[in-house]
Amino acid sequence: MVALLIGLPSSSFSQILDDSTVLVYGPSTLNIILEENLKSNDKRLVFIDTLIGNLDRFTAYGRSDYKLQNLGNIGTALFPVFYDLPNAIGAHAGYHAFDPLTTQPAAIQYYDTKSPFMKLNVVFGGKNRSLANFSFTQNIQPDWNFGFEYYRSTADKQIGTETINDRNVINTVLNVHSSYRHPNKPYQVLFNLMSFNNDVDETGGLYFDEVDSLIDKEDKFQYENNSIFLENAKVKDSRLTFHLYQQYDLFKNFQLYHQFDQGKQVNLFSDFNENNGGGGDYKDYYDQFLIDQDSTYQKSSFRTLSNEVGLIGKLSSIFYRFYIKNRVVNHEALYFNPMSRKVENYLGGRVDFRWKEIFEIQGSAELMQTGEYNFKGSLKSELINLEYKSMLYQPSLLKQRFFGNHYDWDHDFDNVFSNQINGSLSLKWWQFQFIPKISLTTYSNYVYFGQDKMPNVAADANLISQLGGEINLFLPTNKTLGYGFRFKNEVIFTEVSGGQSDAFRIPTTFLNMKAYWEGSWFNHTIPVQIGIDVHHKSAYYANAYDPVTQQFYLQNDEKIFKGYSYPANLFWNMRIEKVFLFIKSTHVSQPNDGGYFVTPKYPGQQRVLDFGFKWLFFD
Repeated sequence: MVALLIGLPSSSFSQILDDSTVLVYGPSTLNIILEENLKSNDKRLVFIDTLIGNLDRFTAYGRSDYKLQNLGNIGTALFPVFYDLPNAIGAHAGYHAFDPLTTQPAAIQYYDTKSPFMKLNVVFGGKNRSLANFSFTQNIQPDWNFGFEYYRSTADKQIGTETINDRNVINTVLNVHSSYRHPNKPYQVLFNLMSFNNDVDETGGLYFDEVDSLIDKEDKFQYENNSIFLENAKVKDSRLTFHLYQQYDLFKNFQLYHQFDQGKQVNLFSDFNENNGGGGDYKDYYDQFLIDQDSTYQKSSFRTLSNEVGLIGKLSSIFYRFYIKNRVVNHEALYFNPMSRKVENYLGGRVDFRWKEIFEIQGSAELMQTGEYNFKGSLKSELINLEYKSMLYQPSLLKQRFFGNHYDWDHDFDNVFSNQINGSLSLKWWQFQFIPKISLTTYSNYVYFGQDKMPNVAADANLISQLGGEINLFLPTNKTLGYGFRFKNEVIFTEVSGGQSDAFRIPTTFLNMKAYWEGSWFNHTIPVQIGIDVHHKSAYYANAYDPVTQQFYLQNDEKIFKGYSYPANLFWNMRIEKVFLFIKSTHVSQPNDGGYFVTPKYPGQQRVLDFGFKWLFFD
């Protein structure tokens, strides 16, 4: 998150001069450069975020407003609760379970600094969960900036722990980035190189002798005292990307740009029968063995190379961008050839019309030579927001073809067709805000993983209808300074209809509730938030997880969020000068003998105390 210069709160840091006229650096001397702003001809200055909101939400699961399904631990596989539309219409490998843990290359932040800038972010989570994030950036010359960011998170197993430091996940990300603007010519270039590695010791979930009676057992929430299915199963997702963006101003408000991307994703799964399964057995967990009875090893390698060339222009209140793109894709696997080298050609564009900051109309389209397309149109204003999306996109290569020790399939699925309409109103009265929302999404030829853990297709048109919104209330204790109690609530009611609606597993009711006091202590110098964060889903047959393919699949054996289903977190966020702090009691509402599942056989994070800080250095 970044904050625009306009509206930067008075409690933020500022640039001042001391008695000796020495410049004191701060957020106002550090600009953020966003590639999206360059491609949109948006010249507004952007600064780093100095607010304390959501400091306690340090996981991908929390940052998504709990709209992701995970395995109860940081760094584990994730799946969108509401079946988000994909970003790409062309070929993709299909291993997306760890996508929310990384940043897309085009979304990397670049900097323009007046002094060296460092950021240290550390979280000490309960039950041996932790993360550390260190970044540094500095202008080598007035027009040339260089920086890097290193992220590492680790988490011990929360279930089936046998020894101290019994790792579940180790996640590391290294990002090197640089930006340069020619001092005399209207030329600018950005590039970043990013390495992502996520190593997971898969557990297979909790093991019980009578799986059918799992929901009736009182000891299912003993966590580390329970047995797990798998002891030696490991998943490794490695990604390496290089991204380059360069732009040249041909005339005023008319630019030529080029974007180059090269990426590689390697996915590994292994499991060896070495007294496997705390209470289960290696051969009991898997449905079949096609290669080896005692060991499983599989590897997938997906490579992409793309070039995009386009024109950016602005005429009065109308912005436009048109481009052509060439993308080369290659996919290799250990036991079979899933796809030969493939070349994709795209034609795309975007047009925006803005009128006096009152409303904005936007339209974009991307078309492949084989007929796949992605169209978006929207109307945005202070009162009403409308959006329409239509996509025809390819199923993942994993869904089309696979051969390994436990599965074998070869399909030729048709493209998936989807339409989506979103609408919302923003109504305000006094300190009360009501934002009703509606969303209608249709899918045809939707490809999913069925109860057999293999790809299936829902050929019929199915409709996902959502109605809900946000209800926010502010009760001031100091109206002048904006201090007071804030209540933020979000509710979503979902109904799935159609001939094959069973392919979509979504809770009927989804609820987020957040209540906190916001203000400052010690003569208005220390901003503070203290409150409670509650989440709820109605019980439903959520998708189960298969570590072999890292896919979520249909199941009808166990409802999650049944019984105890209102996990609550207490949090305390604050800032002292350049140090941001939080303390969080995660799942404080959990009873001693109870809990809930976030994925079948995977319980949610048990009650723990988390602490973290972020420290900014500007000189």
